[in-house]
Amino acid sequence: MNIFFPKAVATLTFLFACSAHAAYINVQFSSNYPNQGNNFSGGAVIGNAGDQWNYFTASGGSASLNDTSGAATAVTMNFNAQGAWTLGGSSPFNSTPYVALMNSFLYTQGTPVSVMLSGLAANSGFSLYIYGDSDQVAGYGENFNVNGATQTALQDYASTFIANDNYTLFTGTADNAGVINITAAIPSGRYQAMINGLQLVTTDVPEPFSAAIFATGLLALLGVRRRALGNHPIG
Repeated sequence: MNIFFPKAVATLTFLFACSAHAAYINVQFSSNYPNQGNNFSGGAVIGNAGDQWNYFTASGGSASLNDTSGAATAVTMNFNAQGAWTLGGSSPFNSTPYVALMNSFLYTQGTPVSVMLSGLAANSGFSLYIYGDSDQVAGYGENFNVNGATQTALQDYASTFIANDNYTLFTGTADNAGVINITAAIPSGRYQAMINGLQLVTTDVPEPFSAAIFATGLLALLGVRRRALGNHPIG
């Protein structure tokens, strides 16, 4: 029995698994309307000084995401909202280092804001921090849904990070296609929902180059196996 093929596949799979790593990805939603937004850097509830954020100034689109060091990942994002907005100085975070992050947001007064993260390893675990804050005490809040899990955040004009006030933490797993679906709907009694940004920490996210090498190597091995079976009897 020829044991080269199963050993080769096992080796390739092991190397690919070793190339998968924990991903730490930040996303900031901003706008240049009606005021100029600014790209935030550093940590928020989690993170460190100098951490980079993927920066978006539109109400919808799609893009590949980098990690906090600026390196490319296999994770992509699609998002859609009614609009994007930057406050003109009324954020409760104005006197803090976090004002650039908490001063701008995607928002809706109707259809929920939606964000889809894809390219994760199937069923991989994650921690997801979702930021939602503006300049209103009683008017804004979010009913968040993340892959079927739900939480509500009701804003109270706080100038520090408070769970289920201006940020919400979800822990869970990506689905079997490696996707995390996020929506932010308006809670009862409120009239607007928003998302300022996200912080995602997850494991087993293959780098784009590693994923391509794995696919190419597996196809090459299958080709070798076919040729071997064509030249030798099975058994």
